[in-house]
Amino acid sequence: MTTAYGTIYADVMNGMIRFAQTDHRGIRNEIQVPNDKLDELKRVVNAMIATVGQTNIRPITKGKSIEEYRASDGANAYKKWTPEEETKLKQLYDSGMSIPDVAKTMERKDSAIESRLIKLGIKK
Repeated sequence: MTTAYGTIYADVMNGMIRFAQTDHRGIRNEIQVPNDKLDELKRVVNAMIATVGQTNIRPITKGKSIEEYRASDGANAYKKWTPEEETKLKQLYDSGMSIPDVAKTMERKDSAIESRLIKLGIKK
């Protein structure tokens, strides 16, 4: 979002929400808030928005948790690959199983299967 004070970014990573602001001089300021403090942050920011009365800013809502992503993307989604899983992936793919079927079997997204096959040099 671009404001009179520069450009403001927000992203979520590794259990933290990060807000970064770059002003018109290119100076970057950043704060990080742990996920367990998001309710408190939401309360403060929403109170600030109400006080200022800016109608073009939407209240903060909490995004999906990693558990919610895993519920829709597979139980192993976003987990680190183990050597055993890589061996199983190779065996399933070499047996002629399709990427969607491998993904379903391994409880991961199709794109994760394809990316790992490329990383392992099995698929180009």
